[in-house]
Amino acid sequence: MLSMISRVGTFAQRSSLVQQMTTLQQRMYESQTQLVTEKKSQDYTGISSASFRLVSVETELSGVQRFRQTNAIAETRLSVMNTAVTGIKDSLHSMRDQINSLDVLSIKNNVLNGDELDKLESLQQFAFGRLQEISSLLNSKADDDYLFSGGRTDRTSAKLPFGSLKEFQDFYDGTTITYPGSRINDTLPSASQARGAHVANVELKPAEYTPPLVAGGGPPPATPYTLTINPVTAFDNIPAGSTIRLTDGNDVTDVYTVLSNAGAGTLELSGGQNGKDPTADFDLASVTVETITYYGGDDLELEHRISEQRTLELGINAKDPAFEKAIRALGILAQGSLTHDVTANLGTLTFDEAPPGALLANPDPPTLALGDITGGWVQSDQLNAFDDIQVGETVSFSSDRNNFENGDKAFKVVGKDNDGVGVSRLYFEAVPDYDVVDIAGTGTTETLDTTTDAQVFTRAFKPDRIRDALALLNDAINHNATSSEMSSDIEEISQRIGYMQITVDTALENSLGYETFLENRIGAFENVNTMVAAARLQDDVRALEVSYQSYARVSQLSLQNYLAL
Repeated sequence: MLSMISRVGTFAQRSSLVQQMTTLQQRMYESQTQLVTEKKSQDYTGISSASFRLVSVETELSGVQRFRQTNAIAETRLSVMNTAVTGIKDSLHSMRDQINSLDVLSIKNNVLNGDELDKLESLQQFAFGRLQEISSLLNSKADDDYLFSGGRTDRTSAKLPFGSLKEFQDFYDGTTITYPGSRINDTLPSASQARGAHVANVELKPAEYTPPLVAGGGPPPATPYTLTINPVTAFDNIPAGSTIRLTDGNDVTDVYTVLSNAGAGTLELSGGQNGKDPTADFDLASVTVETITYYGGDDLELEHRISEQRTLELGINAKDPAFEKAIRALGILAQGSLTHDVTANLGTLTFDEAPPGALLANPDPPTLALGDITGGWVQSDQLNAFDDIQVGETVSFSSDRNNFENGDKAFKVVGKDNDGVGVSRLYFEAVPDYDVVDIAGTGTTETLDTTTDAQVFTRAFKPDRIRDALALLNDAINHNATSSEMSSDIEEISQRIGYMQITVDTALENSLGYETFLENRIGAFENVNTMVAAARLQDDVRALEVSYQSYARVSQLSLQNYLAL
């Protein structure tokens, strides 16, 4: 009975105190959590009034961070590309310096002596080394992707399947198979010119045309082979100058140079590298025609999105005209037949100044006339003595007779006929001076009897190749507005990459600043004022202590104790 009396008077107070203590404990726990996490709430419910704005800012921050990450990747890629282009630029400058250091361009009208001709072989070795170096730089990778291959980032950008200059010259011998000397073919649609002879990437299988191919002509060089396809547009992307490989279903294969493509479905071809005759040696119903090019990528030009509003074109591929001109120049230099020894018993040589406009009896080519040159001719009494000499080469004679003892005399061959006559232009003075071989005037001759004298035909070389290569190198380094080559150069590419690097770096800096701003905004929604939270926690602790004391006091109150007072 006393027990009931002791509880009746304290129940309400005790219940109220317990509720207050529970509330204080909950507030104290929340304050402790806020102090530890520095967050107002652990979920959006606790900040429901600002949750929509918070989610919006968090979404925006996520996008900014994503762009910052991709921009950091782009910055790395651009840095690698810049390093590669700088290396290519240095390589081209060193190649140009090597050419300019030769007397071939410094002495009057390109007269070379034996020592200077020997230097050309070293020049070719140097050119092939630069070709390997540039190919390696164009195959630079970042994050396991080839940077200069367009969309085909898993394929090498520049293919150079030759381990030595000899292997390269065995393939591009400079006579039958020549390195592509041009990128474009003006007779074809402009769309195919961008791909061009040097970068055309074409493979035509029998399923992609109407077999059989039709072969005719030959044998080269007098008569080119012809190869005709149906439909006539199938060859449109194979310009003149391209190197193509024919392979039939029986694995018979050979490589040819495309001499012409008039855009009518017919190619004119050189002789085969291995001597295969397209008219007789191939199963023309099963032939695959493919171009051989250094470029292994595609035409896709990649874009990089810097932000929601901005994109950046990263469309610098290894087929860019600047790289293509550089590789073409080096290939033209490194290919075979730049020089060759032709020492032989030429019998008796007769030097003659031909009257302007004179025609040869059997000229090769038949249309050759001397009216547009100041020239003469050199004739041997030995049939076929000049067979090893090609039109366009510069040849060097030496002798201990007449004025030859002053040094080798160099002539440019502008034509030859079937009787062993070489039509030559003297490369000694700006205006050819035939007095060097004791020719007094038009129509006069001088005969050298090589039977009794040390008269030999020492060496021939192709100065036009060196000049063409130098012109290409100059254009690859700095494009000349008057040049017919496509307008891109290494300096421009370097500037483009530099601009892109600045753009990406600026975007990264801006994104970091904006990211900080958004994080501060999120903090304003989420973060708690630790000073206020600590003060509130301290107040709650005091209040809870008082509540415990009050509860203990109330717990001691009873009617029995009250009546006992």
